[in-house]
Amino acid sequence: MYFANLLGYSRRQANQLVVEMLQNVGLSEGSDKRVAKYSGGMRKRLEIATAIFPGIKVLILDEPTTGLDPTARRAFFNMIQEIMDKKTSIILITHIGSDAELASRVGLMDNGKMIAEGTPDELKRKHAVEDAITVETAMKSDSVVSVLKDYSINGKVTESEVGYKIYSRNGDKILADMVRSLDQAGQRVMRIEMARPTLEDVFFRLTERHLQEAIE
Repeated sequence: MYFANLLGYSRRQANQLVVEMLQNVGLSEGSDKRVAKYSGGMRKRLEIATAIFPGIKVLILDEPTTGLDPTARRAFFNMIQEIMDKKTSIILITHIGSDAELASRVGLMDNGKMIAEGTPDELKRKHAVEDAITVETAMKSDSVVSVLKDYSINGKVTESEVGYKIYSRNGDKILADMVRSLDQAGQRVMRIEMARPTLEDVFFRLTERHLQEAIE
């Protein structure tokens, strides 16, 4: 009601809007509770509700998911998607890479400077961030390493607690061949897992490169 009044709505208009907006952010049942008793996720939704009065074209959110548990984060982004579907543009500032993955366009900043810009997929392709493949075999051996070298970028194989890790730019295309090659070498694959590159991987790759350039 306070924010509606600040925006010039009459009390009658504000009453009608508040009911509608609390319903939009899933807070109708909690409308008679004091905010002090709201959970972190409920408070976040209430903050958003105060910013999305009818006619709002641009919504700027600064670190909106800080302090939210996974369930609250999911509910929050479902709400954000609904807002975007209503043609409201959202500028989201975040240090959490998975939050940025949802954006249509991303700008990566380091020390106050924009170091890369594009869609999430464009940034990953352009900056050659690789798929990480973890392989666990029945036993570790030099023959496993020998096979994995043929599928890894620069032939590099890293040993982990449970097996080995390699990096590839075509992870989904080589998995079947890799398992077949290990089988032919007499090595039984117990588990194989591929992790797609993230925007955080891109950021670390770029900032690591910039740091190295500064040192040189």
